[in-house]
Formats: sequence, structure tokens, C-alpha cells
Amino acid sequence: MRQLYLNSCKKVGVIPVSLISRQIGGPEMVMRSHSLGPLGARAIAIALVDNKLVSSLDLEDNGLGPEGAICIGEMLEQNSFLTYLSLRENLIGTEGLRAICNGLKGNPTLQTLDLTGGVVLAAAIAVNDFVRILDVSWNHLRGNGAKAMGAALQKNIGLRRLRFIMEWLW
Repeated sequence: MRQLYLNSCKKVGVIPVSLISRQIGGPEMVMRSHSLGPLGARAIAIALVDNKLVSSLDLEDNGLGPEGAICIGEMLEQNSFLTYLSLRENLIGTEGLRAICNGLKGNPTLQTLDLTGGVVLAAAIAVNDFVRILDVSWNHLRGNGAKAMGAALQKNIGLRRLRFIMEWLW
């Protein structure tokens, strides 16, 4: 698995991160606030497509942007081992969120998802009954986003826990 990550770094033109190299052979990868960016996300995504070791991936606050989220979304379409994913505070935008949601539609293994979202996320939750825990705290879901999420939660039969903390702005 480590060699696959090193090869994917070479392929996309990024310097391998030693912490990822050490963690990619175990069940949990925690890479918070390491400024991986979109290319770093692509390298990780390539390495995790056929992953059978890593079940938890935490990429919080890495500047992935929409491009990095698209890579992770494409990986989710094929990965059948990941059960936890956190992409909080990565400014993935609507395009990135859409890619994550597309990846979720056919993914039967992801059970915990931690990210920001709105209408597009709601659409994915409505059709994916495999996610068990969803954290959409501090996401300013209002108007159409809040309505869409409410409708999606009524349709979803798999969700067991929802964390939804709102920030009140006056």
C-alpha cells in the first residue's frame, strides 16, 4: 500500500508526505491541517481506490478545494472498504460536493460522513441508505438547503445518528 501511494505521488507530481506513508498501511489515516491541496488529495485517492486496509480517512482542513473533492468522490465510487470520511473545512464547494455525493450513491460501505453541504448533499443522503452517521454541524443550512435536507432525512432509512448544530447569527 505504501508503494502504491509513493507511485501515485510520482504520477501526480507531489512530494510524498511521510505521515501518510506511515499511516496508509493501517486502518486509520488522520491528516488534519497538512495543506495537502488538490494534488495531494489525488495522490491519496489513487492509492485508496483498491484499498483493503484503510477504513477511516480524516482529511480535515487540507485545502482540497473542489478539485481534491472530485478526486475523493471518484475514489468513493470504487472503494469498498472505507467506513469513515471527514472532509470538513476544505472549501470543496458545490462542484466538489456534487462529486462526493455521486461517489456516495453506489458506495455500500461508508457509514460516517463528516462534511459541509446543502441541497446536493441532501440529494445523496436521500438515495444512500448506507451512511449511518452524518455530521452537518455549523453548515448554515438555510432556505432550500434546509428544506432539501429535511426531505432527504424523511426518505433515508439507514441513517442512525444526525449531528446538526446551528450557529445563530443575529
